[in-house]
Amino acid sequence: MGRFRLPAERIEQSCREHLAILDAVEAGEIEWAEALLRQHLRQASEFASPQQRSI
Repeated sequence: MGRFRLPAERIEQSCREHLAILDAVEAGEIEWAEALLRQHLRQASEFASPQQRSI
């Protein structure tokens, strides 16, 4: 699998999303964490190549 580059704004947004997911888990808000994770994965898939999407 080849490497790809993301725009700096997307990397920053992804980090914020990861922190929000962790905050929700730490707070015991598992359903909220799940919703945040699903949203994160949808957004991340927009930047993935067709090969990466098939994994």
